[in-house]
Amino acid sequence: MPIPIALSLLITSELSIQTEKVEGFLAVIHGGFEISRNFSGNKSFDVSVDQEKPGEVLFIDKWESERRFQEYYE
Repeated sequence: MPIPIALSLLITSELSIQTEKVEGFLAVIHGGFEISRNFSGNKSFDVSVDQEKPGEVLFIDKWESERRFQEYYE
């Protein structure tokens, strides 16, 4: 019996930002979070700031397929 497998695409992006500008950067891009999260095919979209290196910001988004991510990216 075949085992169903749900495939998805995980995208990670890391940005290095001057520590004193991280809060302002996040405030500016905050409006885009919901756009990304609500885009068809997006399963999750998260942003994380490294507590030990606060200038390192990590974006993690999960898509139901590469095609859906490409539609979003375009």
